[in-house]
Amino acid sequence: MTKIIAVLNHKGGVGKTTTTINLAAALQLKKKRVLLIDMDGQANLTESCGLSIEEEQTVYGAMKGEYPLPLAELKNGLTIVPSCLDLSAAESELINEPGRELILKGLIAKLLDSRKFDYILIDCPPSLGLLTLNALTASDFLIIPVQAQFLAMRGMA
Repeated sequence: MTKIIAVLNHKGGVGKTTTTINLAAALQLKKKRVLLIDMDGQANLTESCGLSIEEEQTVYGAMKGEYPLPLAELKNGLTIVPSCLDLSAAESELINEPGRELILKGLIAKLLDSRKFDYILIDCPPSLGLLTLNALTASDFLIIPVQAQFLAMRGMA
């Protein structure tokens, strides 16, 4: 059964993307099939994996219902759903959609009908908006990276 893990903290710069990438690499070394989903409009996970933030299909289009989750196969064996800078607009565009907090969960369920992954890691934006809510709703587990700093600790709350 696929384990879905969201990596989030309300504060930026605490290591969410770094944690996601390193956890994916460690799981892959254990011969696990890993999918990364970049839910951050800054698209740092996408760029860190060597992809352009101007990919033709991204999680943004999938969230708007234009197509299923687009998968990019990386040379290292990982698979990623890329993000783009436009993803931040999804917060306001989807606000009136019924079931808006379940969009990502539905997209993942459809994907898992045809593809198998041991782990899905979701890199979240540094906010508690609709994108993060979608990640939380779709996830089985949560990792909150925290630096040993006062403001980072406040972000965990």
